[in-house]
Order: sequence, then C-alpha cells, then structure tokens
Amino acid sequence: GYKRLLKEAYSKAKVKPEELAYLEADGVASRKVDAQELNAVSEVLLPGRRTPLLIGSVKSNLGHAEAASSLISVVKALIAMEKGVIPPNLNYSSPNPDVPALVSGKLQVVTEPCPLEGDVIGVSSIGVAGPYSHIVLKRNPKTKSRVLEAGRLPEDGLPRLVLLTNRSPENILENKKRLEEAPIDVEFVSLMNNFAKDGVRNYLYRGFTVLNGTPNKYNHIDAYSSGSGKRPVWFIFSGMGSQWPGMAKFLMQLPVFARAIHTCHNTLLSKGLNLLDAVTNEDPKIFDNILNAFVGIAAVQIGLVDVLRCVGVEPDGIIGHSLGEQGCGYADGCFTTEQMILSAYARGKASLDAGLIKGMMAAVGMGYLEMKDQLPGNVEIACHNSKDSCTLSGPAEEVAAYVEELKGRGVFAKAVNVGDIAFHSKYI
Repeated sequence: GYKRLLKEAYSKAKVKPEELAYLEADGVASRKVDAQELNAVSEVLLPGRRTPLLIGSVKSNLGHAEAASSLISVVKALIAMEKGVIPPNLNYSSPNPDVPALVSGKLQVVTEPCPLEGDVIGVSSIGVAGPYSHIVLKRNPKTKSRVLEAGRLPEDGLPRLVLLTNRSPENILENKKRLEEAPIDVEFVSLMNNFAKDGVRNYLYRGFTVLNGTPNKYNHIDAYSSGSGKRPVWFIFSGMGSQWPGMAKFLMQLPVFARAIHTCHNTLLSKGLNLLDAVTNEDPKIFDNILNAFVGIAAVQIGLVDVLRCVGVEPDGIIGHSLGEQGCGYADGCFTTEQMILSAYARGKASLDAGLIKGMMAAVGMGYLEMKDQLPGNVEIACHNSKDSCTLSGPAEEVAAYVEELKGRGVFAKAVNVGDIAFHSKYI
C-alpha cells in the first residue's frame, strides 16, 4: 500500500522521484516499522538517482506528537525550505541492518545541519492503525522581501498599519510589543493584516499598531463579537483646526492621494493659490492665512476618500462638522473634486473679505450643560461636542483670557487656529 501511495503521489504532483531533495520520514524508532517504510522508499524513489537521498525524522528531536506529528513534520520541511538548511536528526549512530539502502549509503540520515540542494521535499506519515499518507512540497521560487532591522522603515518611508486580533487584551499588547521590537518583515505584516481582516473564531479582541520606526503611543484595543456580522464603517470629516504644517507631505508618496492633490492644485492655480505648497510646507506660519487652511483641509479630505475607495473601503455612513460638511458632499458624490475645492476656496475667501472682528475659538474639556452658565458675556458655545467637551467662540482677547482662567482652574482648554475668525458665533 505504501509503495503504491508513493507512486501515485509523485505521479499526481508531476514530480520525478529523482528531483526529491529530502524525505521527512515517519521514523517511529521501531526497527521493523522503520525498515518497512524505508525499504518501500528505496524501491520507489531511489531508482534513477545519482546521489544519496537525504532523510530524517523530527521525532528524533521532540518525540512522537501523536495527532499533531504529521503537521510538525510539515513545519520542519517548511523551515528547511525557508532557511535553505535541513535540521539534523538527533541520536543517530548506526544504520538499521534491515535497510540495505541505509547500509550502502543510498539513503543518508542528516545528522548535521545540511544545505537543501533542490526545491522538492517529501513528507511521510503513518497512522496508529496503519494508514499511510505522503505529501509532496515544492519550494516557492519567489524571492523573500528584504527584512529590515528593528526601527527601520521600508524604502518608501511609509509607516505600516498592523491589525491585531487575539483572545485577550494582554495577548494583543504582547503581539504589539513583539512587532515593534522585531525587524520589520513587510510580508509578515501583510499576513497579520489578512489574518485579522478575515476574523478568527473566539478571537474576541482587536487592536492595532503603527510601525513607524519608533515605539509609538497606539494602544487602542476593543472587544467585539465574532458573530455580530460586518461592523459599519463611517467616514468622519473634521472642521477648521484640524490642519497642521506639512500634513500632506508624506501622504504624497501614495499615487492616488498625490493625483487628487495635483488635481486640486491645478484647479486653484487660476486663483493665484499654491495648494501644493500649502499642504506640504512645514513652516508653522503657513496656516496664518486662513485660506490655506480651508483649501488644505478640503484637499486632504478629498485625497483620503480617494485612497480609501481605491483599497475597497466604502462607508456605511458619513458625518462631518463645519468645513467637514463639504467633505461629506464629496464622499457621497454631490461634489466633484473641482467643485469641493472651489467651494472651500470660496468659503475661505468670503471669510477674509467680510471684515469680521478679530476672533478666536477654543476647545474646552467641559460639556455644554456645565459650561453654559459660567461664560463671559461675549463668549459663546459654538459646538456641543460631547457631555464633557465643547468649543467656544468669540472676540480674541476675551476667549484668550477665559482659556487662561480655565487652565488656572485645572480645566482643559486650548486655543484653536482658526485664522482670527470666531466661526459658528454671532460675529459671523
């Protein structure tokens, strides 16, 4: 039965027996059983060979793994293919006299780390009740992507988002730590992302990290039910104050994003505005001109929507605030690229031309209900963000003074760069 199985296996795999570089035998350390296995191998696989057939068994290294033994044999074969070196057998000293090919050297047990000369490995397994199995493995000729040293990024310089899934938050954090401390293997990152994307039964926790060359602050972990079905995806578009110098500089390495920015840039040339400089220049004063902030935020939102759609991410819902409402218009197809960037320009230009008072906005770590009765006379609550967050708007001097007062009371308060305009207030 075993001889017939071997013949069928190599015939179906369309592999000549002499192409076999190594055989991972079952090798149960029984003189009689091993002799039966190897004599069948000799009869089927040795004719036509000019070199000895290298053999071994992982059982000499770790014992019999019972139901998992065949999988461990396959793992050993894969290690040999990946490393190009066959792991050695342990405790082999003399050939079984009942196996002539072993005595003559036509079968040769690997007792020292040995180069794998060839691309084909055969793996045999014999069940406890006597059934035989054999698998023919052929090495993938694809060249392995270069593995980078810990802390180094691939040549494109782009950080890598890695999705994580496991049974507990502790496991997620351990996986995250290992990824950040180990060399960056781009192919392994891809494997991790595919694994997390497809979902695994009983892996009820998700997390992520960003490999950006240094240890980072991303520790988000969330529990989810694997049986809850597809979770909704929302696109959330922010408003004024989300801009920062050079915010599109590195994203320009993504062709889809760069194409969107160049389209917006060319559209605004007739207005005398250099959008490309506005979104890539790292000068902290670049957004002192509120017009740069308007068109910069709009252009980046256009580019990000295009990138997400390019990789197949479509939103189940869209929400935005202030300038972000125009981002919603682009995301749901109401605006073309040109229409959105021109509407953002028009809004910014109108803000500059309106002759408004010098204003300011500020983010505060208190909710509307707590804040509404303690405001200075000319300062308003412009945005009710959440139960413990709101945005203030009003004359610059009064808002600035109130921000300092709140800080003195231990309340989070921070001025928002809105180009000296008190948006969402009675002063507009």
